[in-house]
Amino acid sequence: MNGLVKKWEVRPWNVVVGHEQPASTASFAPLSGAILRRWSARTTEAQLPKYLEHFSKNVLPALRGVHGYLGATVSLRHDENEVENVVETTWRSLDSIRAFAGSDLEAAVVAPEAAALLTSFDRRARHSEIVLTDRV
Repeated sequence: MNGLVKKWEVRPWNVVVGHEQPASTASFAPLSGAILRRWSARTTEAQLPKYLEHFSKNVLPALRGVHGYLGATVSLRHDENEVENVVETTWRSLDSIRAFAGSDLEAAVVAPEAAALLTSFDRRARHSEIVLTDRV
């Protein structure tokens, strides 16, 4: 695959220097009241590594620059003919999302470079209020 990402793996890490608490006992700021923004798109297996690279190198840095952005998750569902990408971003408030998406909060924000890598994508995002979360 020309040196492109073939597999993603997220693993917990342990603090070996410093005074931080281990992840299992660390206290996290509650996400209750935050907003989950969900959007999905489809691409081919061949284009998937390029889309993930675009997301990592372009989308994430831009999101990190928006006040109220709390994090993102990209999940995949492989089908016979294509891959569904589900992008979930977490935001402090609707105002934070407005700073990212503009006045039409549900409008999908898709750069032309990303659109070129996708076979189709949702034109609208969905928002949900987070009322409970559990992180281990």
